[in-house]
Amino acid sequence: MDYRHREVIKKYSPTLQQSINLHDMKDSLSESKIFTAHMLKDIYDGEASFFEELPTRGPQAFFRFINLLKTNGYTTIAEELCHVANPAYQISDNHGYHHIILNYEFKGIKSSEELKELECGYKLEASALDSALLQNDFKNHKYHVNLEADKLYSKLKKFSKMDSLRGVNSCIVIILSFGTQIKDSKVIYGHNGKYILLHDILNLFSDTNCPSLKYKPKIFILPSFDVSHNVSVERVELSTDVNDTFLWYLPPLKIYKCINNVREIKFFGEILSENLRANFHKSDFETVLKSSYSMFIGQLKEKEIPTADLNDIPECERLGYCREKILFTSSLERNQEC
Repeated sequence: MDYRHREVIKKYSPTLQQSINLHDMKDSLSESKIFTAHMLKDIYDGEASFFEELPTRGPQAFFRFINLLKTNGYTTIAEELCHVANPAYQISDNHGYHHIILNYEFKGIKSSEELKELECGYKLEASALDSALLQNDFKNHKYHVNLEADKLYSKLKKFSKMDSLRGVNSCIVIILSFGTQIKDSKVIYGHNGKYILLHDILNLFSDTNCPSLKYKPKIFILPSFDVSHNVSVERVELSTDVNDTFLWYLPPLKIYKCINNVREIKFFGEILSENLRANFHKSDFETVLKSSYSMFIGQLKEKEIPTADLNDIPECERLGYCREKILFTSSLERNQEC
């Protein structure tokens, strides 16, 4: 048995002993060929321990055990074990939906006026990312422009409740808008100058609120939140069951402002879209994002545009339990998993 699978069995054996009835599984366990007849006799009639013997079996033992759990009515337990055992999300079909929100006009926010200057660049980013994801078999749910705050929230809530999410393996939400940091809360502004707390948006996609995407990667590409405001805001806690959630942030607003009128400089979203077209099935998703940042910074240095502000923006933030990598592969390249 693979080392990772042995560790999962070892870690979860106390829970498994309390949750499953081995005696009810005796016949199907015999048919599974995980153990020899002699070993099964020692397990059921002797002193051998099922959970001590299981990790000693061959490379297929873990997968056979998972199938055994599923056929005996322990599907939820089987899914939990699969989720923690796999180092990567391997997505070979039904990639998912992407949802794009593009806001560049805001009422009553002085510090957002410069965003209007970037309207052309933001439109290029949104269009390029939409096209690249469509090319890689994502389905465009909606493309919204200049939504008011409550509409922004309601559109994403409706998206998170779609029945069709059950049949896909991931989702990508791209919000090109004005974001700020208010004390320890991140907020995203709508067209009407009012804001939505980022935690309110992320909570829409928790395991409880969005069961269709449970165990599936939920990817968010968000504003940089590099502008701070010192005003009071109601704090909203992130739900404890927000899992499999990856946050990537766009470069700082001041960087965008610097490059807006520089010839031969591409916006980050344009570079990312090119990398998605070229490397979507060749590299894991984070590698594609990191290489895009590297290329973006490289072109800034060539034009002698300061890049220090980029160092303050995290490239990726993981929320809850997340696997190490997101791999969009062809069915022929897919490794065995549950």
